[in-house]
Amino acid sequence: MFKKNVKWLWSYNIEKTEQWLTEMMKKGWHLTNANRLTRTSSFEQGKQNNMTYRIQYNPKNRSFPTRL
Repeated sequence: MFKKNVKWLWSYNIEKTEQWLTEMMKKGWHLTNANRLTRTSSFEQGKQNNMTYRIQYNPKNRSFPTRL
């Protein structure tokens, strides 16, 4: 099963975004894509996991790393 989610202004509060992604993972929703321009994120349902998300940003090329 797949799920798409839109969270307006999500990227402006990094700590809350990390917490939200971690909670989604604990519920079994694995992040498969995040589009910072449209503010959408895609998830695939799988096994629950206690993984913690951390977000990094590279100001030199203004992009997120390829692996989060």
